[in-house]
Amino acid sequence: MFASLCCRLALACLPLMLAACGGDDGSPSRPDTDPPSVLLATVDSSDGIVYLHATARDDVQVASVRFKIDGNNVGEDAVQDNDGTWLTELDASAIPAGTHILTAVASDSSGNSGEGTTRFVVAPPAAAVPDTTPPVAAAAVDGGFGLAKLTVIATDDVQVSSVLFYVDGQSTGSFATRSFMASDPADQYFTVLDTSGLADGPHRVFARVTDTSGNRTDSAEVVMAVDHAAGLAEAEPDDTLAGANVVAPGQAAVTGTIARVGGAVGLGDVDFYRLSVPANRTLVVDMLSAVYEGFFVQVVDADGQALTTDQLTTASNVETVTWANGGAARDVYLRVTSPYADFSGRDRYRLSLRFE
Repeated sequence: MFASLCCRLALACLPLMLAACGGDDGSPSRPDTDPPSVLLATVDSSDGIVYLHATARDDVQVASVRFKIDGNNVGEDAVQDNDGTWLTELDASAIPAGTHILTAVASDSSGNSGEGTTRFVVAPPAAAVPDTTPPVAAAAVDGGFGLAKLTVIATDDVQVSSVLFYVDGQSTGSFATRSFMASDPADQYFTVLDTSGLADGPHRVFARVTDTSGNRTDSAEVVMAVDHAAGLAEAEPDDTLAGANVVAPGQAAVTGTIARVGGAVGLGDVDFYRLSVPANRTLVVDMLSAVYEGFFVQVVDADGQALTTDQLTTASNVETVTWANGGAARDVYLRVTSPYADFSGRDRYRLSLRFE
């Protein structure tokens, strides 16, 4: 068997010259007793297929050519190619490593046959080279208030199998997800982490990347600076415009929770935030939420009418809305909601605000 026939097939082409016997008067009625002559041309391979070629000649007409390897027939009769040569294909794995005898048997329409033989060598397949190269990984942290997004660029010479983030030496408990947006960097994996259970201050983060051969790499540690006072934390009740939380000037982050409202599963509630947009500025709101959760954010006016079009997914698990203000400062509201709420603890979101 050879998964890759990177063998070099050595051919020694050997013409078979067979004498003809017959009458000496040149009469066209003389029976055809002259066998064909055979000249083996090439044996080559490509993509696991072996090609056997032969050129055969006859004083009348060659009717068929059949190949044999070590005396055993190879498939059906060969097919005549456009250039007049005869060709047979076979799976390279059907020929064991070693030296072999290739025979081409040519027959004419009168039943005469002639043979030509040659030797060729099939090299044993190269031994598989074990994969001992570990992956390469570089981690980063986005945020330290509310939700944080832990990312790593992870590559391997064969294939990355899994990525797991550690915070202060403890696993986050779930494997990272490969980024699915074209706007994300190539080979990026990420985890969304709720920082509410961590103390204020620096925390050490690294990513453990494993490839399909079990080789493992821990990225260099990066620091996540947790600060629970870095932004506005939602305060209930804020499910009406009148009860909206106020985002003070200069605050760039908001963290909140979509609570379950009524029933065994329930509907998601609505959270409102009020903020002032300066004249001639564009408000940009990026919402980070847990993986695969259906949260929505809009900019609305004091009557609850939407000022923004549909939000855009600008990065994996980040939804973005923008609104351009006119020539006077204006108060607007951010509306965050979900059509349902049964998130098994994954019910938090983070808003990042900026003006352009």
